[in-house]
Amino acid sequence: MAAEVLRWREGRLVPASAGAPLLVADSFLLDAGTVVALDVHRDRFLRSIASAEVARVADGPVPLADATGFWSSAVAALPRQGAWFPRIELVQTPAGPEYGLAVRPAPPLGRLVTALTWDGPDPRRVPSVKGPDLEALLRLREAGRERGADEVVLLVDGAVAEGTTSSLAWWRDGVLCVPADDLHRVAGVTEACVIAMAVEAGVAVRRERRRPDELDACEVWVLNALHGIRGIERWAGGPAVTAPGARLDEWRSRLAALARPLPTLRP
Repeated sequence: MAAEVLRWREGRLVPASAGAPLLVADSFLLDAGTVVALDVHRDRFLRSIASAEVARVADGPVPLADATGFWSSAVAALPRQGAWFPRIELVQTPAGPEYGLAVRPAPPLGRLVTALTWDGPDPRRVPSVKGPDLEALLRLREAGRERGADEVVLLVDGAVAEGTTSSLAWWRDGVLCVPADDLHRVAGVTEACVIAMAVEAGVAVRRERRRPDELDACEVWVLNALHGIRGIERWAGGPAVTAPGARLDEWRSRLAALARPLPTLRP
């Protein structure tokens, strides 16, 4: 099933063609009208469109005054039945930046992945914003799949930073670890949820710089808003990670339990 693409024009969503370059993108799993942490996605989207990084790469002013009205209309337009992977967007058009919504069927979901460390140049131009580099990162992920990997890990100065479409976390001595704040990357919504779950459970959280080889014997997780939490079962040419077990399933269930119905909004 093809995606339905809508654009925000003159205060309403209208059908449009796909293919406009992305400036900001925010996507999530929508299952039977429920979403995990929709408010966190909203905050990240609004923060991203107002960022200096997006202003630098946009060809024209971003229509910030329309942002909340667009977001409400986009949420109201989402289907309440079925499994979907919608993307709320700011795109570049010949007339300037424009808001949009792509309503896409959800792909099959997974629990385990094979990872691969990217050994080429970093394709990201705007590492802290999801959108401008997404197409390049998806091409990189496809290159990884040709080599048998589901997700490709990006390094910054040799340290694990993020995946092409995911955040990364690992367990060391009972502590939940995530990449250090100075490793420029997208602020992951699912990562924020997992950290909040850890704090609530009294689990220590540590931010650290680690090379892939320093993750030997660690249980490593891949986090995103589509699949939730997945475990790395094999890191091709990389560390000998610990196979995920009961902890992964427990935290996957706890994350899924955070899903809430979409708000009832008028478009």
